[in-house]
Amino acid sequence: MDLRQAVEELADVQAELARLRARQAELEEMFLSGPARVEGPCHIVEVEEIRCNLFDRARLPEEVLTNPSYYRVSHRKEIVVTPRSLQRMGHA
Repeated sequence: MDLRQAVEELADVQAELARLRARQAELEEMFLSGPARVEGPCHIVEVEEIRCNLFDRARLPEEVLTNPSYYRVSHRKEIVVTPRSLQRMGHA
């Protein structure tokens, strides 16, 4: 596949995923405000409450938070897709 064509396909896929995530959030909100179990013809939705322990940085002493020996650098690559019209306007 031509990379120029792949750019446009990636942008389309990202837009579709954003639309699907928004719809998922709407549907999940319906279930969170309804009964704990709903049965459809092919699937069952159950609302479960899950308990987990969270690390609370605010409880650490200042000498730990400001000590660079407790930190490490992490690198990752990220794909950023910008409409060309925004790029021309200096937003990219």
